[in-house]
Amino acid sequence: MYKLMQVILLVVLTLSMVGCKSCCHKKVVDPASPPQQIISKDMVDPEIGRTKPSSTIHEPVEQTDVKTVYFNYDRFEIRPDQIPDLEKSAKFIKKQSRTILIEGHCDERGTIEYNMSLGQKRADAVKAFLVNRGVEEAKLSTISRGKEMPAVQGDNEAARSKNRRCEFYYNSK
Repeated sequence: MYKLMQVILLVVLTLSMVGCKSCCHKKVVDPASPPQQIISKDMVDPEIGRTKPSSTIHEPVEQTDVKTVYFNYDRFEIRPDQIPDLEKSAKFIKKQSRTILIEGHCDERGTIEYNMSLGQKRADAVKAFLVNRGVEEAKLSTISRGKEMPAVQGDNEAARSKNRRCEFYYNSK
């Protein structure tokens, strides 16, 4: 009888571990994390099998009017050297009647999920800076592109530093 109880207990524990193992692979969604962007079919380039460059979806704001904002590795705080250009960007955007999309980007390191979150934090930081400088919040929207749309190809610091950025686009009509 004691041996039978041990066998039953062993079977129950084994089955519970198997059930637990299968649940461990389910993705847990953090309610505090930003929502992921839904990519529509018209945003995917069938030749390369990934999202099209932003310029084919939205009209870029000229670099003479606003500058790309660059970030340090694994950071979303505005760098001090980026503030003068962002101040000028705020003045330009305040005069615009069109709304602006701020895209947050990352370099190729890290998981897709991590980089989507970091790209969103970068875009939100730029938006908060601009709103703090008097830009109407309703004029600005943000999106993360994560690591999916590098500005420069390469796995060196020179390329990576150009990919950790926020870019400005006019929202499509």
